Amino acid sequence: MIDTVKLQWSDARLGEPFAEWLSANHPTARRTSAAYTWDRPWEGCMFEHPLLGMVGTKASTLGTFLWVERSLPKFLHGDDNCRQLSYEEARDGVATLVESTIGHLGEFLPDSAYRSVECKRVDFYHQKHLPSAEVFNHITRCLKSKKGVAQHLTGVEVHQSREIHGRFYDKGIESGNERYIGVVRHEEQLRGSKARALLDVANLRLDQEAVRSQMNKRFQGWPSEVECYGYDSLIAEHSYRGAAAALLCEVPQLEPVLKRSLSKDLFYKVKNLCVEASRKMSRLDLAVPAGAWAEPMVL
Repeated sequence: MIDTVKLQWSDARLGEPFAEWLSANHPTARRTSAAYTWDRPWEGCMFEHPLLGMVGTKASTLGTFLWVERSLPKFLHGDDNCRQLSYEEARDGVATLVESTIGHLGEFLPDSAYRSVECKRVDFYHQKHLPSAEVFNHITRCLKSKKGVAQHLTGVEVHQSREIHGRFYDKGIESGNERYIGVVRHEEQLRGSKARALLDVANLRLDQEAVRSQMNKRFQGWPSEVECYGYDSLIAEHSYRGAAAALLCEVPQLEPVLKRSLSKDLFYKVKNLCVEASRKMSRLDLAVPAGAWAEPMVL
């Protein structure tokens, strides 16, 4: 249910004791400084913690802040961030991440660390087995007139605003885990007020239905159902003939070109495979269903 989560504490203690601890434990920490668009300078640092993931600080006239950013599946299950977390796993994982951060960095956090923690970013996701190439083409066709839409080799990104960013991608190709090839992940990255509205870390409030509703807003104005021919099995069973049939299914305007280019016998074999695939065409719903995160997805 939750992939990456970023937690932040204000009123962090970033004085000399923290500087000494940082030099002793993370001497290669990357130090940064910049200015906001309204010319308010800030400075901070970032370093990789073996358990907590990326840790950073920021100090400006707005205050002093310490944050951690972590892939929750990796935090709970080592290097594997492919499996889908259930609601209970996600909720308990956030609680454990807060407790672990306070356990390791508590001396630099405010006294009310459990109550003052805020969510700055959360990536909600849902995944299912789908023919990824057809799904990504469907999404790109539906959203081609919208700004911020980009199709890549592994999927489609939709940059909606500073606080909302959507992604659809093949988890197996993205992660290099062959077991998850053909598992399409729909991810919504929320920041700022959008993130805090759905994940109240201090009180461990996480509304499944509100999250599902937010994710399914992505399909407003275009069909969440996609017609799929089953190209994977077509190519696996019929090799280059199946690939040609898949091309013909997707771009029917190529029929006269194939008819001229292929032998008569081969063309009609491809044509018949295309017709057969059309009959077997199924409609798959991309929307997040009710009860989506009741159980973890494990292959």
